[in-house]
Amino acid sequence: MTLPQIRQANRATPHARIGLVTAARPADVLAVIGWGALYPGRESLPPLTAVLRSWEDRFGARLIDVGYADLRPFVERPPRTLHAAERIAAEQVLLADDCIDGARDIATIAARLVSAPIWTFWWDCTRKPTRPH
Repeated sequence: MTLPQIRQANRATPHARIGLVTAARPADVLAVIGWGALYPGRESLPPLTAVLRSWEDRFGARLIDVGYADLRPFVERPPRTLHAAERIAAEQVLLADDCIDGARDIATIAARLVSAPIWTFWWDCTRKPTRPH
């Protein structure tokens, strides 16, 4: 499967541009470009960068699609079991407003993470956060 096919299958932004960013590692790109600075409650990117670095180390996750309020990493080594996926799903629920087609519960997200090469995240930029970030 090619990158355009993967992006289309995962409802990525239909029209995208390639961006080159100088960063020490892929997980640092959002901090370098100041992504999320306009979003309520997202004044600081270090927690998000830390999670992305962890996923980069553990799963080979690399951002392939960055939108105004959404992200999609390509994951080289996704979880292979439901048990492993549940731990990652718990991290994702705390990270974003929606994961994988609007899912918000750990069981649903975990089931979709098993062997999934793309993870999807979305933030609602119009509402105030209901939990600390």
